[in-house]
Amino acid sequence: MPKQRPRFRKDGRTFDKQHKEKLAQKKDLLRYGMIGDENSSYSVSMYFYCKIPESWSKKKKRQAVLGQIQHKSRPDVDNFVKFLLDNMNSIIIPDDSQIKEIHAAKYYSLNPRTIVEINIIES
Repeated sequence: MPKQRPRFRKDGRTFDKQHKEKLAQKKDLLRYGMIGDENSSYSVSMYFYCKIPESWSKKKKRQAVLGQIQHKSRPDVDNFVKFLLDNMNSIIIPDDSQIKEIHAAKYYSLNPRTIVEINIIES
């Protein structure tokens, strides 16, 4: 799920439309536990496999699965990354400022999912 911008009420206060999604993802992340410590540096690779639109023809869906059609539409990959890093902060990684390298890509898939690889960089 990509990170959305904060919303504002009529009285000027902000609210988070993704509060429930964030709680669900944090609950899933808690089972992995913290890796490294405050002195570690990290390299993170993220692969986002997005659902193929139902409106596409069978031919176009087949091309998407084979990687012949690149995922260039919204949501932007940086919004996926921001949402995931914000949720991993202090659960998997002590602080996301410790991440030195990020690789992210998005693809179409019949099986939507997110794959994250985290490596500790030896200094």
